[in-house]
Amino acid sequence: MVQSRRRRLRHESLEASRWAASLWVFIF
Repeated sequence: MVQSRRRRLRHESLEASRWAASLWVFIF
């Protein structure tokens, strides 16, 4: 259970960084 939770957290962080990158591209 902990492993799946950790994997999900990593996936969320990756998705967040991706969203931030797209947002930066949108701004500039």
